[in-house]
This record gives sequence, C-alpha cells and structure tokens, in this order.
Amino acid sequence: MITYNKDEQVLEIQILGYKIQSVYQEIKTEEGVIHGYEALCRATKNGEGVSPKKLFNFLEKLDDDLEFKVKFAINVMHIRGFIESEIYNEETKLFLNFSPCFFRALSKQDSLINDCVKHILTTDIKLEQIVVEIVEDYCPIDEITNFYDGINKIRSQGVSLAVDDFGTGWSGFSRVAAISPDYIKVSRELLVASQVGLTEELEELKVICGLKNTMLIYEGIECIEQLELAKAYGSNLYQGYYLSFPRKHPFQRTVNHKAKIEKTIKTNAFTSIHLKC
Repeated sequence: MITYNKDEQVLEIQILGYKIQSVYQEIKTEEGVIHGYEALCRATKNGEGVSPKKLFNFLEKLDDDLEFKVKFAINVMHIRGFIESEIYNEETKLFLNFSPCFFRALSKQDSLINDCVKHILTTDIKLEQIVVEIVEDYCPIDEITNFYDGINKIRSQGVSLAVDDFGTGWSGFSRVAAISPDYIKVSRELLVASQVGLTEELEELKVICGLKNTMLIYEGIECIEQLELAKAYGSNLYQGYYLSFPRKHPFQRTVNHKAKIEKTIKTNAFTSIHLKC
C-alpha cells in the first residue's frame, strides 16, 4: 500500500487514481522553538491537486475495512516520512489526525490495538512522541461509549491526546471534559470570530487549560493580529501560515537508507489488520 517515490524521495500511497503524500507544518512556542509538527496530506488525481476534504470524502465511500486500512496507512506513512527526514529528533512531537470511527473500531475489536501498535513500532518512533488528534467529526449517540473506550485504549499505549478544531463541529467543552486531553487546538473559525469580539469561549478555555495544565494550541494563524490575540488568550503553542507553511521533507540518505524503505513497504501491507463489523 505504501510505496517509495524515487524522484521526489518521499513515501506515497496510490489508490484508485489518487496519489497521497505527506507534508508537515511546524507547531512552535512563543519563542519560535519547534515543539512538534502536524502531519497533513497532499493529494493529486490525474496530476491535478485535490483538497483534503475531497480526498477524505472519497475515502469514506470505501468499505469500512479498506477505509480503515488506508487512513491508518496514511498515518504510518506520515510517521516513517518524519523519522527519515531532517526535521526529526527524539524530542519533537508528531501530531496525527484520527477520526471517531478509528476509536470506535478499537473498542469493538480487542486485537486491533495490538495490530496497530505493532505497525506503528516498525517505523522506529517512540509512542510518547505521538500526539493523536481527535478530529471534530460527529459520533452517533449510540456509539459514544465505544468512542471514549477506544480513546482510553490508545492513551494506555503512552501516546498523548489532542482535541482538534475546538469551537467547530463536535469539538467543544463536553468532548474536552470527557477526554481530558493533553492538548486543545483552537480552530481558525473560533480565532476569526474572536477578532470581532466573540471572545467568551476563549476566555473560558484559557481558564480551564490553566486549571487542568492542558497545552493550548492556536492554529490557522495567518496574520500578526491573530498571533497577538492567541497570546492574549493563553496560547502555549502556535500554528499557521503566518508562521510556516506545510512542507514536504525528503528522506535523508543514510547507510541503511534502502533497507529502511524496503522495511516500511514490506511490513506495512496491513494484511494483519481486519475490521470485524
């Protein structure tokens, strides 16, 4: 499922005409120190750029087993690309996006967490470097228990958790209270709304994060005014085009460069992962 593009020196996934590669965006402290990177997808179809929304809408139309494998493979690709690039060091966090369906699947199938962790560990990353971002997607009421049970299973492996896009979709105070995340990422939509005086949520969030010792990340920062606003409302970390653009980072060539590529491709066919629906 994962292949190596020799011309661009990056990993990629090709499925039904789509080509998917990894890009990484910096997450920085106020002093400009890089705390971590968020791994994101860049996709094309027949040579034309495809938006992430269109890509994931396409993936959601696959059968459940294939959708799970492709989305999981994307994150394994992100991890290996990070490990083999010049941006990697053992202190840097890697933020990966997972939707509620991933956690519900972990809850329903006891062996799945072990299979997933096994594949992640083939990349040679330390689990404590990974931050699992829980995206703002809807979770059906009758699946809520499975959703939170799956989150607890992945947390027990030593990864950190982040609530993504706080202030949009289903990422609000109730989800924060239920998960007790290590990080909360404030959505660009909420940041923009605060520029016209809608700051009540940000004020409350600042207090909660201070009491819970939760790291607060403002994402989608695109100008100095938004950066200053994020600082005023307690941001610990910052992300956005004003600070850095997502970028590809080619593999570094090392003595065992070829062997590492072959290991990634061979061990991540994901044949051991099957959803039992």
